[in-house]
Amino acid sequence: MEINENYFMSRQSRRLHTVIRKYDTKNHSVTRVCLRQDLSDDEIYTTSRFHQLISNAASDIPEIYAINQLFIYAFINTNGNIYIVGPIKFDSNYSIKNELNIKIDNNIANSLANILPAIKWENFVESLLDFANIFKKSNDEDHEIIEKDLVTINCIEKNFNYKLRQDLENKIFEEQENGRHHNPYDQEVRELSAIENGDEEALKRSLAEDYTGQVGVLAKDNLRNNKNVALVVIATSSRAAIKGGLSPEIAFSMADLYSLQIEEATTDNIPLQITRNAEFEYTRIVHQIKTERAAMNSFSGEENEHVMSAKNYIFKHLHGKITVAEIAEELGLNANYLSEIFSKSENVTLKDYIINNKIYLVKNLLTYSAYSYTEIAYYLGFSSQSHLGKQFKKKTGMTLSQYRQKYQLQEYLD
Repeated sequence: MEINENYFMSRQSRRLHTVIRKYDTKNHSVTRVCLRQDLSDDEIYTTSRFHQLISNAASDIPEIYAINQLFIYAFINTNGNIYIVGPIKFDSNYSIKNELNIKIDNNIANSLANILPAIKWENFVESLLDFANIFKKSNDEDHEIIEKDLVTINCIEKNFNYKLRQDLENKIFEEQENGRHHNPYDQEVRELSAIENGDEEALKRSLAEDYTGQVGVLAKDNLRNNKNVALVVIATSSRAAIKGGLSPEIAFSMADLYSLQIEEATTDNIPLQITRNAEFEYTRIVHQIKTERAAMNSFSGEENEHVMSAKNYIFKHLHGKITVAEIAEELGLNANYLSEIFSKSENVTLKDYIINNKIYLVKNLLTYSAYSYTEIAYYLGFSSQSHLGKQFKKKTGMTLSQYRQKYQLQEYLD
């Protein structure tokens, strides 16, 4: 299938808000595409130093250069052409191994940098990989260029893995000589197993164990080290909770919030406190899930992948009306088949599962937010406040106002 190259280059230019060039190495001709009328980088492109980069571009893996520490260009040599993407600038500080200074007027350089929007690394990489893979030689179809290839070439110093292995051998030798070692792995297994099983008592016992090992050193600064250790524990705890039955979306969202709290910590002891709170909260929620499943005699120990996908879809779309047909279409399944396997796995109909999750969210909003009943009904896809009220009382035995009055924190009532 022939590719509409002009359309593709225009699309990438619009996506990255920059200039896309194709240099034909046979005819020495240049095709320039830029959909921005205010953007010109001719002062850079016409310099001999820049054309030296073009001449040296030999890899089908995109080569990235930081120019004058102000903007970024990438070069992809593929199938007889060199594609030049740039200038762009990133939204954050990313490490680029290749740097080049080009003599151009500082005012022109700064003016150009000021009109460039900040681009996300992942968007830039995706565009470069499109160029590298779509236009590569037809006899090299089996070799897909991926982000790892790009990062290895452009961001990681040469012999990085060898140097890392040297450091590892030296570290192990030094710790053996000094009698130091890490925390026992089996203690960590017991800790994560307690979360997965929703067993708070087992978690308490695991955390209270006495051992002679040390927590790993993940940073030279003590506060940064404590934050890094805490982030690792949060990540592993969230996975253990998922294995215990917690929705991945909920587990990951909780991990995001805990991670942000950890990053905002300013004293050495706070990261550990947040981490312990997170571990017990994950354990408590998993315990609740397992208790509910046990009451319905619904969980066999392994969850059907379609059932898990349906649950994830429901969680992502709770703020709206959800139908069984809509979920089935999203998963590429027959609606009756999906309903059948869901009921068999969970011992609850798919419709009831949807309403149960909406009611669970209503409870949280009534407890932790100041939203009105009408707003909650609207946000969660109920046809009216009255409709929500009827469903809520049917499931909880309480009216919306009764539940809020009983459980809402005082700060929302003042």
